[in-house]
Parts: sequence; structure tokens; C-alpha cells
Amino acid sequence: VRAVVEAMGGTVGWIGSSETVVMNMDGKSLNLQIGSKTAWSGAGGQYSMDVAPILVNDRTMLPIRFIVEYFDGTVSWADATQTVTIQYAS
Repeated sequence: VRAVVEAMGGTVGWIGSSETVVMNMDGKSLNLQIGSKTAWSGAGGQYSMDVAPILVNDRTMLPIRFIVEYFDGTVSWADATQTVTIQYAS
């Protein structure tokens, strides 16, 4: 996720004490906590996700489609080539 969000012009941070990922881009912020299916914005909004973020081998796994779409990007899947395409226009 860090590579995608940073390529879109955003930043990604980690708050270890609460196991929370904090992302900021274009004046919007998004927070996701390990084990929680609820994300929240800096403006106080709450959002339900299909899956909760998890830790795997000291790596944080996050739902990329949810994050990209929150920051107004699009995600598409090409079944024929098994390819994910992420688009974002800043």
C-alpha cells in the first residue's frame, strides 16, 4: 500500500501503540487499525470495509481497493491477463 499511496502523491505513517496506519493525500486522511473492519477519516467519518487489516510476517496487509477508491482513484481487474490496474488523476 505504501508504494501505491506514495505514487498517488500521498503519505503513509504507522502508530505502533494502537497498530494504526495513517494515510494522507490531497487534504484527506484515512486511518485503518489492525483487526478492525472500520476505517475513519480525519474529518470524523467512519467507513465499513469488507476485510480488516492484518499483520503477516511483520508486514501490514491492507485492502487496496478500499484505500484507492477512498482517495478517488479507480481499481480494475483484467481476468484474461490476471492484472490489476490502479488509476489516479491528481
